[in-house]
Amino acid sequence: MHHKGRLLRLIASMLGLIALLDVAILGTFVIEGFLLLALLLPRFSNEAIIALALTVTSGVLLCLGSLSLYKQHAIRGAILNLAAWSITMFIYFWGVLVWKFPDLVQMGLTSIVLLVPALTSGIIGILAFRVERSTA
Repeated sequence: MHHKGRLLRLIASMLGLIALLDVAILGTFVIEGFLLLALLLPRFSNEAIIALALTVTSGVLLCLGSLSLYKQHAIRGAILNLAAWSITMFIYFWGVLVWKFPDLVQMGLTSIVLLVPALTSGIIGILAFRVERSTA
C-alpha cells in the first residue's frame, strides 16, 4: 500500500513540473502584452514587472512543491502547488478577462488547459498524503 502513495507523489511531482512550463507560457503572454502597452504608455511597465514577479513566484512555488512531493512531504508539496495554482489563476484572469490580451483570447478554452496541471498536482498530493497516512 505504501507503493500507492509513492506513485501518487511521483505523479503529482511530474504534474507540478509540467505546470511550471505552463506558468512560463502564460506569464510570457501576459508580460509581453504589458510590454507592448508600455511602448505606448510607460506606466504599463509597472504592470509588466508585477506580472513578472507573479510568474516567478508561481514558478518557485511549483519547483518547491514538486521537490517536496518528491522528497516525501506530500502535504507541503500539495499546499505549495495549490498556492501556485491560485497565483496562476490570478495571472490568467488578469490577462484574459481584465486586459483581454489577444494571444490569450485567441487561444480560447485551450488556454484554460494551462491551469489544470498545478491544480491536479495539488489534489493528487493531498490524496498521496491521505494514502500514506492511512497505511502508516
